[in-house]
Amino acid sequence: MSDLTVLDTSIRLHDGLYCLNDLHKASGGEEKHTPNRFVRLNQTKELIAEIKQTPDMASDPLRIIRCGTPGTYACKELVYDYAMWISAKFHLAVIRAFDAMVTGGSVQPEPERLTIEVNTDEYASMQQESPH
Repeated sequence: MSDLTVLDTSIRLHDGLYCLNDLHKASGGEEKHTPNRFVRLNQTKELIAEIKQTPDMASDPLRIIRCGTPGTYACKELVYDYAMWISAKFHLAVIRAFDAMVTGGSVQPEPERLTIEVNTDEYASMQQESPH
């Protein structure tokens, strides 16, 4: 499996777990979204407990490493939850990054949105002139 890159940020991997600190950087690095705040949430603790009960979980779903390659490392399910906690837009970016990693493809950039400004006075007069 290739490396995970989210919004041009490479996400470190340690024993099959992804670095939440790297994801935090990719998301914009706001203080309110630090991994330590996320892991203290009751909802996160409940999800960790559920994940630990699954038979396919070979190791802890969350590990905090203090030396070597320090950081908070989490399983894929916690990565999704962390991204969702940050924002819907970041969550979508993470899903697309995982999809690209699995399929060997690349993440497509979000299409530019076309913005059209309408002068409401001109629009109203055009509607009055129209022979509908």
